[in-house]
Amino acid sequence: MKTNKFALKACSAAILMALSASNTIAQEANNQGTNASSNTKDESLEVIEVTGVRAALEDALNIKREASSVVDSISSADIDALPALDLGEALQALPGIQLNRDGGNRDSEISLRGLPGGFVRTTAGGQSITTPSRSAGAAGASNPFGAFEAGIFDGVSVIKSPTADLQAGGVAGIVDLKFQRALSKKDGLLKVDLGTRYEELSEDFNTTYRVQGVKHFLNDRLGVAFKFAGSGQNYRRDTVNFTQYTNLIQFDQATGEQTGVRPVISEEAINAYRAQYGLPDNSQIRAITRAGQAAEVAGGDRNSGSFNLEFKATDNLKLGMDYIFTKRILDQSNLEDSQFVARRQADNSQQQITLLGAPSSSGFAAPGEPQTFTVGHTRINNMNWLPANRLFQFTEDAKGLYLYADYAKDDWVVDATVSKSESENFFINEGIDIRHQVDGNQQRWEPTGINVEINTGNGDLNQAFARVVDDLGNPDASALSSFIYDGDWTTPNTGGFSSTLADSVNDGRRVQFYVNGRVDNPKREMDSTELNIERYLDVGFKDVFRLNSLKTGYRYQSEELINDDLRVGAGGLNAAALTSENIFGDARLFVETQGEFFNGKYPGAFGPGTGWSTIDSRNLRPLLQEGISDRIPEGAEIAVPTGWAVRQAGGRNQFYARNFGTTQDIVAAYLMADFSGEIGDIFYSGNLGVRRIETDNDFTGAFIDADGVLQTRNSSNSYSHTLPSFNLKLELTDDIILRMATYDGIVRPNLRSQNPTTIITANEGEDGEITSVKVDLPASDVEPYTAENYDLSLEWYNREGSAISIGYFEKEITGLFGRDQVCGNDIPSDVGEGLFGPTGLVPGTGSGGLECRELEPFGDADLDSDGRRITVNQAINTSGSIKVSGYELAVQQKLDFLPYPWNGFGGVFNYTKINTDDSEDGTTLLRVSPESYNVVGYWENDGFSIRLTYNWREAQQLSQNIILDGTNSAFLGTDARFETSRGRLDLAANYRLTSNLRFNLRAFNLTEDQGYEYIGGNQDAVNRIRYAGRTYNFGVSYTF
Repeated sequence: MKTNKFALKACSAAILMALSASNTIAQEANNQGTNASSNTKDESLEVIEVTGVRAALEDALNIKREASSVVDSISSADIDALPALDLGEALQALPGIQLNRDGGNRDSEISLRGLPGGFVRTTAGGQSITTPSRSAGAAGASNPFGAFEAGIFDGVSVIKSPTADLQAGGVAGIVDLKFQRALSKKDGLLKVDLGTRYEELSEDFNTTYRVQGVKHFLNDRLGVAFKFAGSGQNYRRDTVNFTQYTNLIQFDQATGEQTGVRPVISEEAINAYRAQYGLPDNSQIRAITRAGQAAEVAGGDRNSGSFNLEFKATDNLKLGMDYIFTKRILDQSNLEDSQFVARRQADNSQQQITLLGAPSSSGFAAPGEPQTFTVGHTRINNMNWLPANRLFQFTEDAKGLYLYADYAKDDWVVDATVSKSESENFFINEGIDIRHQVDGNQQRWEPTGINVEINTGNGDLNQAFARVVDDLGNPDASALSSFIYDGDWTTPNTGGFSSTLADSVNDGRRVQFYVNGRVDNPKREMDSTELNIERYLDVGFKDVFRLNSLKTGYRYQSEELINDDLRVGAGGLNAAALTSENIFGDARLFVETQGEFFNGKYPGAFGPGTGWSTIDSRNLRPLLQEGISDRIPEGAEIAVPTGWAVRQAGGRNQFYARNFGTTQDIVAAYLMADFSGEIGDIFYSGNLGVRRIETDNDFTGAFIDADGVLQTRNSSNSYSHTLPSFNLKLELTDDIILRMATYDGIVRPNLRSQNPTTIITANEGEDGEITSVKVDLPASDVEPYTAENYDLSLEWYNREGSAISIGYFEKEITGLFGRDQVCGNDIPSDVGEGLFGPTGLVPGTGSGGLECRELEPFGDADLDSDGRRITVNQAINTSGSIKVSGYELAVQQKLDFLPYPWNGFGGVFNYTKINTDDSEDGTTLLRVSPESYNVVGYWENDGFSIRLTYNWREAQQLSQNIILDGTNSAFLGTDARFETSRGRLDLAANYRLTSNLRFNLRAFNLTEDQGYEYIGGNQDAVNRIRYAGRTYNFGVSYTF
């Protein structure tokens, strides 16, 4: 197999050296409707408007059939007809596409053929567009399709086997958003859509609109087309959190023997529990130690638009312009959150744990540890209580201008495009919470007196609950109301997050008010120039082989990223404003003023007075910020526009190292040949090409010099790739098509992940001493993933508007991004200077095996028996590879051969099966569901149509294990997280009253799908459950 693959590529490369090449979406896109609409010799005016579900599906099927490579598409009419809240939801109707719903704010990122969004190249009209994403994921640029109104595009093509004339960067494939072409549209179109969308949880009504039009002038030589659309973005998502499970037993990693138990439980209690349930004497027991609830409310709107201007200067020359924009603003967003949590370290004996529930066997165990059992029902004394109301502002802004010229005369076709695009993501998080908590093992404060019983129900919300109880275990929330908040609060400095209430106010109990936030603002600009030249030929050997065209092209692209990032703290806040009246005011929970929490499907939820209190953050914020600039030292900054002080470390923005700039210049040239011929009765066609790419990256980052002064440093790296491609289409009969394809691809690193700065994080203990140090070395030297890709598909068009196809694909990805922890002599000599002493690997004290620690005292630091932990991370391209393979089955059938009214029925079924072989070095792909499918059933007759769509995906892994070193976050726990299988049923119906007037109804999540996450391979160990409720949309459309 390897030999054949190599021979095919070698042959391809040899042939290509003698050939020129051809356009892009012209072969894909003479039919796909991208910016190459005039790259054909003859032009005809499109005068047929595709209407109805059946016609829209048939239009997309024709694009698939006529394409020269493996392509799936959605027409603009189908986007309108689908039950989809945004573009990402519309795309999941295609085989191989999975929608990732675990992120917030309805981002609608997709996976394609088992590969995450960073492996997918997104283009608009065949050209690159900057994405308004905050993603710092290692691979590629993510695709937040939720930023766009779907209705502004003229369809979408998903190209799964790219040709040489398409931009590289999509190992999984290319998602091309189509622009409309004014002169190819029917003159005089004006259409208005108005509607309202009802969100069940938030009980909000959101206005939706779209206006589109086409007008021709100068005897159809000048055309204008536009689409503008918008919608309110007011919705809510509820979450039940069980995000912390604590190991209760300590083991010797060398021998695997038990050495003791945590201070939160007695050894007698552990032995009795083991005996009660027949557990091994040396087994680990993990207990649930955290329970919380959150309601995340988004408030804002989204507006998008596209505009096309075309001028046919001569019969051979067409000039045009595309402009696209979108802006999604969620500036009235909150996260109301309340948590009961035991200390993760399990080091305070005041927080005694009683095991109440039966154990379940876990699929995880730390190195050197025996079998682990999880307990999801506990009672814990003196828990920490953390009510919060976090304020969010979130803006996604993107725009692009594309100037193009198409020239066609005789056997020559030339097209050129000049583009400029910009994007910005502006994110503000103002975390405001009040914490009632115990101390560590020193127990300097009095216990909280808050006893809580937690029952995860092993994921069954009908059995789950979290409630405050008295010493006998009876429900009693009076401990929560025993706290007083009026008194002397400290004024924190610019390095602090919290203001502390005098312990004497609450009889020695500790209460702190926290401000912890972020202002994150990545901005991107991109300029590009592209030229394509195609020469049509009639050369070959009889009918056996014909060389139809040669095509060559050149592209230059420059992208700049400016990454600004600030940490927000509590420095200088007006402590006098911290009173009971100001902190809580008259604020009411969203679940009191809107729909019930989880729509009433979590009967054990706690509520007002029993654990869920909200802070009056919006009214409290200006009171706390009053005079703040007068209380912070000279040189400190205010984080505009929040009004809070920038959190400082060492006298500078704590996130100084995350502020950097990157410029990436890409030069590409390609050669491609289109060919066709006949072998006996079989007609074949295809293309063969090669693309050469050179990439130069320049980075500007920050560093601190020997005098402690913040400076900037420039660095750079370069790489180049030669990428062959081959597509072959065999028309075995008039109705059966066999396709074969192979191509090499790359995925560049996400520019935002390529921080050129060394980031040092020092973790301080309770006495102010530095207890551990984490160093992240620059990530700017990482190079792209590379991949070999193979496709084989068989398509049977059994009748007009119907087809059955099956495909196989295989991808072998190398050069994966990873992190290597270095220690001792492997640490660069300048890294530890002035920071820590000599290091070496020693047996770990936790669950991470060997650990890197100091071997001798450094400066004035006291070296305990274990030394300080030193973590030095280096970004690398790993030596391993990952193989992804799979099958795609697509069935589309209309039943118009049946008698009325049954002739209106039809359906679509898409199924994808993916196999992933993890790399030998342990690298694995996340957010991959091995199986997924969608089923569409519709009926359409007499002006009425109804469509039911069910999308399902199998369980997926969301994250890997986190080894805590005291400097990273465990907000969602430290174990690998998984999501169970989930599916959603949606409905779309419309009625055409007249040829101009149409009414439509859409309903989303009729099955009330919940996102259920668990940890460590044990579905009983539920981590969190999320629910967004049902959504209904009603609209009217009128065509003038």
